Amino acid sequence: MKYLRTIYAVWFATVFVGTFLPLYPFFLLLLSHKSTYRLANILRKLWALLIMLFTGIWIVIEKEANTKITSPCVYVANHSSYLDILSLALVANGNYLFMAKQELTKIPLFKIFFRTVDIGVNRSSSVDAGKAFKKTVNRITEGFSVIIFPEGTIGSQAPELRNFKEGAFKLAVETEIPIVPVTLLDNWKRLSDKKGWRGTPGLMRVYLHPPIETKGLNKEEASELKSKVYSIIENKLIEKKIIKNL
Repeated sequence: MKYLRTIYAVWFATVFVGTFLPLYPFFLLLLSHKSTYRLANILRKLWALLIMLFTGIWIVIEKEANTKITSPCVYVANHSSYLDILSLALVANGNYLFMAKQELTKIPLFKIFFRTVDIGVNRSSSVDAGKAFKKTVNRITEGFSVIIFPEGTIGSQAPELRNFKEGAFKLAVETEIPIVPVTLLDNWKRLSDKKGWRGTPGLMRVYLHPPIETKGLNKEEASELKSKVYSIIENKLIEKKIIKNL
């Protein structure tokens, strides 16, 4: 069975690259100017749908009846698989960008995005991190939503949560835009790099929680906001029996 999961992961990687190459010229064109970033993000959604179509994955978006998401906002999600990027690309409203660790900028297929619409963060340099933060604030004023995985990386303990970093919450507080917690329930099962690449086709559930307003909060309250969002995501993972309540 594990060999089948490995074969599936290889197939997924083949589809990932194979569907990107025909779209590359269009990405190149649409990412050449900020005015067409929105169209590039629509194309990114199409790319995600093509990947899912050819790999046997289907997405189900769940949310509470009163959940109304407006742009711009900061989407904050747990991080357990590279599928998380596809999930958030599909659920994000309007124009959006990913803010992620700088290491992703070295991956050939991601370079075109991090040179243009997305923002890489060099966490080892406070100066570079500050510049990235300022650049992101400017994009928010232009109407962009921001997608951040506050765990920073995919942990070996996934789907258990790692500690959250405060950057996403400081960003939301400073710009006074809502935080939207997102719980990704199945991605760790669909595609995992634990003990080698493995995966299976199937359901990919995304739970969108109601937005949390940040207007009126000060910088000191960013830490409390972080704890609140952590609990929201963790409790949904427990409720859905993805992790145990310790």
